[in-house]
Amino acid sequence: MNEIYNIRKLESLKEYLNQRMVSPRLLNNPRIYEILDEISDEFSLIFLDEEMKGILDEQILVEKDGTLRYFKDNKRVKIKRNSSGIETIKEAFDKKDSSVISEKRLFDNGGIEYLYEIREGNLSWEDFERNIDFLPSKKIRYTRDSTMLNFLTKEEIGKFIVKEHLIQQVPYMLQNLKLTRKNLSRILNGGTKIDDLCEFLTNNQAEFDTIKELFNENESKGQEEIFKIYCSNNKRFQLPTTYENAVAKRLGISIEMAR
Repeated sequence: MNEIYNIRKLESLKEYLNQRMVSPRLLNNPRIYEILDEISDEFSLIFLDEEMKGILDEQILVEKDGTLRYFKDNKRVKIKRNSSGIETIKEAFDKKDSSVISEKRLFDNGGIEYLYEIREGNLSWEDFERNIDFLPSKKIRYTRDSTMLNFLTKEEIGKFIVKEHLIQQVPYMLQNLKLTRKNLSRILNGGTKIDDLCEFLTNNQAEFDTIKELFNENESKGQEEIFKIYCSNNKRFQLPTTYENAVAKRLGISIEMAR
């Protein structure tokens, strides 16, 4: 019942944003319900009645190009379309030291996340309120390889790259294919333990054992076999299956044959 109620609430929020002329490309992206859920939490949305609509009318700005923007609780959020899909930018201000942490995520039209970037820097409260950008002193960027759908992690401090390796490190990227031992060779040669890598990729002991077994296979698996395992793990561990079609299309795999 709660799930049905939440779906109805998000559909109502989506329709409200549609009436506010938010970009159709944004509203039709497979990621939209994840984004709507976050907006709902930000505004403690229970019912989208006229009073709530009045609050959203005041706090949510919709720009001419359909970009959605709001400022709430020392946090500024922008959600917009781009040439490849959509992007979300969340920036949080800490008044204790005037620091800002920015989180940027890019998704293609199939909902696959292809960039996740964290920036850290400083800005005055006045400039933060005025939506002025800041120059990051530290940046960590995760970008997805277009062929294997693995992630390249690059950490920068100032203008210098201090770390670069291939791995999935953040829980948002559940649609990522599990990496094979061959893909991990760059990291393993650097001394990173397979147990540490599995801990990044899993949420519980059952997942840990499953992924570790996959990594420890003697031979690299083909993309179709990896995709089957990916779908099987999504089902077994009740992970989102929303992006399976998009991943299959990106890899050139028939989803019917793979299953």
